[in-house]
Amino acid sequence: MEIKTYSQAVNYLNSFINYERIIKFPYQRSLKLERVENLFKKLRINPYALKAIHIAGTKGKGSTATYLAYILANSGFKVGLYTSPHFKDFRERIKIIKTLNSQVHITPISEKLVVKLVREIRPILEKLRFHKKFGQLSFFEVYTALAFNYFFKKNVDFAVLECGLGGRLDATNLCKPLACIITKIDYDHTQQLGNSLREIASEKAGIIKGKSLVVSAGQRKVVREVLKEKAKLKQAKLYFYQEDFCSQNLRFGSNYTLFDYSSFLGSYRDLRIKILGEYQVENASLAIFCFQLLKEEFNLKEKALYRGLEKAFLKGRFQVVKKAGKIFLLDIAHNPLSFSSLNQGIKRYFPSKKVILIFGCSKGKLAEKMLKNIDYNKLIFTRANHLRAQDPLILKKLCAFKNPLLTYNLETALKKSKELSDSQSIIVIAGSFFLVAEALTLLEK
Repeated sequence: MEIKTYSQAVNYLNSFINYERIIKFPYQRSLKLERVENLFKKLRINPYALKAIHIAGTKGKGSTATYLAYILANSGFKVGLYTSPHFKDFRERIKIIKTLNSQVHITPISEKLVVKLVREIRPILEKLRFHKKFGQLSFFEVYTALAFNYFFKKNVDFAVLECGLGGRLDATNLCKPLACIITKIDYDHTQQLGNSLREIASEKAGIIKGKSLVVSAGQRKVVREVLKEKAKLKQAKLYFYQEDFCSQNLRFGSNYTLFDYSSFLGSYRDLRIKILGEYQVENASLAIFCFQLLKEEFNLKEKALYRGLEKAFLKGRFQVVKKAGKIFLLDIAHNPLSFSSLNQGIKRYFPSKKVILIFGCSKGKLAEKMLKNIDYNKLIFTRANHLRAQDPLILKKLCAFKNPLLTYNLETALKKSKELSDSQSIIVIAGSFFLVAEALTLLEK
């Protein structure tokens, strides 16, 4: 069938196996960089030609990527930003960010161009869909090829690339980056990446290339050891938050955070970010240090640093939505570490509020550990409208906490939360990217 419309193009792309929707799969056998390399070769895409910054980690990848993309855009560059997953439309994953007349313009790939590109590459995709040697192409690999293709056609000056799963075998790992950033590493995707932090860190560290610049968040001891071992092997320069660069003097407003920053490359005072959460200061600091490493070579401006950080915005990260007299806090926290950060943020920004928590997660996630890392007054279990969503009844059996209410869809959970809340309450929705995406849609109605 010929692809003529956007919906037809999306249906075609979704016909490829999607590991984001599968709980258990053989990670080592399913993801193959050789397959992506072969795909790029057939599509005549040279990933090494992109001026890329590559970001891996468990927590904070999307925020760090967004800060850096906004900083570069405010320096006058056209920046391609590739992130995952998406809230409503997969076009959110592939964006161009640039500044015109001091205004930041964020442009997702257009529906028209999606149709055009899919029609162009479809013959090659069909030839490679089931490859005897390399196995079958995946949804993420095809989307990554689409993103690289688009960035070349748009002549971006930089591409900020967020890893999907892991790092070593991720489709984005064919780039030869100007710098790598590794955000906080913790337990997540253990069925694929391993049950120990050493195994998980080894997969994430797979993005470190020979003689590259590597910027890391503050990490646990075992993670630091893995990153140092990998950097030494690759002769890469490795820098750690709170060791080579740091932030201090944090000040919190109702809708912003101010902080100072220093490193051996220079210091900045009164930096402002509007993505809330104390942990966001560390994410922003990773982007700032990367900016400093690239500053001289690309003539980046300090004014752009301040403007870029302040203008950066990302849905679903400690996002406050006020509706019908109720305060909703949406956060895509989906592992124990991110729930600790969420809890810290609630105490910081809403210290006197009772917490009504609407919780739903994907199958295979560490639900009990997540819930042990957050304080709440009322708990409502629910499920997102997604294949991977865990049954609320199973959640109740797994997590014997404070007589939770059970609901089987988010609309009912929202209704229950409104009935339980008063002027002294805040309704928190967390546990799954898919749950937060659905909540945003419902709250925007």
